[in-house]
Amino acid sequence: MTLQFNTFALIYFAATILAGVILVYTLRHRQVKGAFFFAFLVASVVIWALFQALEYAIVETTAKILFAKFQYLGISTVGTTWYLFAFSYHRKENWLSKNYLFLLVIPVLTIVAAFTNDVHGLLWPKIEPISSNPDSNLIYSHGPAFWIIFIYNYIFLVLGTVLIIRTAVSSKEIYRWQMVGLISSAIIPWVGNLVYVSGLSPIPGLDLTPLGFTVSALITAWSIFFLRLLDLLPVAYDQVVANLTDGVIVLDIHHRIADANPQARQLIGEKAEYIVGRNILDVLQFWPDLVNKLQNFDTGQLEIAVDNEKISDLDIRISPLLDNRDNRVGRIVIFRDISQQKKLERMRQELTQSIVNDLRNPLTSMSLNLDTLRRQTLTLLPKNQLEVIDLSQSSIQQMLELTSSLLDIYHLQSGELSLDLKKTSLQNLAEDSIRPLSALANKKRLLLQVDIPEGMQPVKIDSNLIRRVLQNLLGNSIKLSKEGRVIRLHARYATNGETIVSVIDAGNDLGPALTGNTFQKPISGQLNSSGLGLTFCRLAVEAHGGRIWVDENYENGTKISFTLP
Repeated sequence: MTLQFNTFALIYFAATILAGVILVYTLRHRQVKGAFFFAFLVASVVIWALFQALEYAIVETTAKILFAKFQYLGISTVGTTWYLFAFSYHRKENWLSKNYLFLLVIPVLTIVAAFTNDVHGLLWPKIEPISSNPDSNLIYSHGPAFWIIFIYNYIFLVLGTVLIIRTAVSSKEIYRWQMVGLISSAIIPWVGNLVYVSGLSPIPGLDLTPLGFTVSALITAWSIFFLRLLDLLPVAYDQVVANLTDGVIVLDIHHRIADANPQARQLIGEKAEYIVGRNILDVLQFWPDLVNKLQNFDTGQLEIAVDNEKISDLDIRISPLLDNRDNRVGRIVIFRDISQQKKLERMRQELTQSIVNDLRNPLTSMSLNLDTLRRQTLTLLPKNQLEVIDLSQSSIQQMLELTSSLLDIYHLQSGELSLDLKKTSLQNLAEDSIRPLSALANKKRLLLQVDIPEGMQPVKIDSNLIRRVLQNLLGNSIKLSKEGRVIRLHARYATNGETIVSVIDAGNDLGPALTGNTFQKPISGQLNSSGLGLTFCRLAVEAHGGRIWVDENYENGTKISFTLP
């Protein structure tokens, strides 16, 4: 064989070397997902460009035809390997991606047809040189086998490009530049191939496709080295959702199930083909309580007890599903099994109730006995001993208040404490709250004032709970205030129509004791009647739909306020 390194041969050898460098780099990063099929794609390009270069470099016609046949080792597989690479980038499984060896049937048959073309002529019915020169290029007429592999390659080129475009649309900005490089590298060589097949090549017999792959190789190299194509494969959201421990159901605007992950199907106990397309209320009809709540529940969070052998409680979160234009196209429903958590909460509440009851009974008995002892010995015991009895009685009452607050807190947290809502006069409620505290206030020479404007409309509240809130706040002020202070109970209307009730101490004695976390549940080591009382206040106010806070900007003393709807 006689070699003649003309311009076209050198260009295609350069393309081969460049594609070979990319192949080596890809193989060095073969542990990255997507590198396997990308290596096959680049290998197809290397084979095609190499034997195209040899065809242009060889003088003998028989050798040119032989190398043209070897080109089909790359030509017949480049479309398939492009699609498989695009699939690995898109990460969306389908029948073709899981049975990719089946895709090689047509390429293998085409390769066989190329090497046996002398017998049947199905690939090239006629081969003739463009001139009488011994080293002139050859023109290959195209037979049925050529058009089959041509259409086959273009089908998979289009399918792969569509996958990449779909991924580009839904990808983050960093991935979209990768997509631009990939789409460009897909289009450029096939434009050259169309020019060759249509006979529009400026030089008869010159196949521009390998030249297009030269440019494609450069673009792909840029994507790899500068955009880290193989290191930044996009995360497939469908795989993330499929592996969540929570059940996820996607609904359309008509409440029909569009998709459900394996955990949701396992929770419901139905296969995917049986629930997709059905109304979610029909699918969940075996949980009637849940169906009743979902009928009037659009978005938000709810917890519900269900009757199931394995699951007793569910946490359900519903959020809107929006398209790219922020138009609502459905809802996402997330189911979380909280059975174990609820079981532990119920055990804790039962233990709390048991402890409270066990403490309350002996404390109540001690209080009654001390009260009886004081009445019977009122004239017999000296004053200092009576004061010891009074102090013991006061301590027992504080312990009883502590146990009652502890129990009420858990009832409020669990929602088991129902509110007895009635229209109540704030003026009367304030006076009732102050009355039992007057003796303690007088003992410290504190003045308790009620500052509620006349004519305030009654509020719909649970008067017993709000009375205890007021007594807790007033009681704390009395305990922590210095002698001679004024403690004021004030009420007014807010601009939004809410009623704001405030307990105001004229001094700053409460300031160091109160912070932004005052009304959070006390932690271990801080369990006291004041702390539990303030936590009770927060829960009781929130149960009414209000909020409670310390006004840290109040300059004339300490001010604690809460709202009532």
